[in-house]
Amino acid sequence: MPLRASHFTVTRRSTGKLAGHAMLCPDARYATLRLFGETRLCRGFAHPAQWKTIEADLAIGWEKGHVPRASAVAKTLLGELDSEHALQFVTAIPFDVANGGAAAAFDAYLWQQAEHGL
Repeated sequence: MPLRASHFTVTRRSTGKLAGHAMLCPDARYATLRLFGETRLCRGFAHPAQWKTIEADLAIGWEKGHVPRASAVAKTLLGELDSEHALQFVTAIPFDVANGGAAAAFDAYLWQQAEHGL
């Protein structure tokens, strides 16, 4: 089943330096963050009503890719990270995944981005 996932970068506000990557796919209820130097992925969670807000946020988009910290997308992906971290939309990526394989495909994509420092 083809799914469309949104790829984001996480930067440090003070330096503008890349700190990690994040992926979000409302259809798969997938929200995950990968910070450089971390050995695990950080899962984001949202209630059904929050997913509707996330879908609306994604449909509107953001100027210059910057995602406001107060948005449902940023709250879900950045969670408890301090306000020093900023989220920027990069692109939407189509994934053709088998039933139940979405999370594994998205996880592999995040690990690959982090390994290459992209």
